[in-house]
Amino acid sequence: AGMVGWGAVIPFDGPKSIIQASWTTGIAGDFSSTFRTVVRERGLGGLYAGFAPAMCRAFPANAALFLGYEMTKRGLNDVEEMLQF
Repeated sequence: AGMVGWGAVIPFDGPKSIIQASWTTGIAGDFSSTFRTVVRERGLGGLYAGFAPAMCRAFPANAALFLGYEMTKRGLNDVEEMLQF
């Protein structure tokens, strides 16, 4: 699920990162103009810059998220059982 989610949003993540990186210079543009600039200068493939690293981290990151969720749920259920008289 996480890999599909990243695959869908990665074209928007690149221009967002460009805006964030240029924010400190005070010359940050808006999203639509940055998006168009990336497509014009790098082509549609430019929107997928960073795709491979995002896919490599998506599986372990989401696995850790689900593990954390399940362990927390189990721990809270144990606490609930201990508190019942």
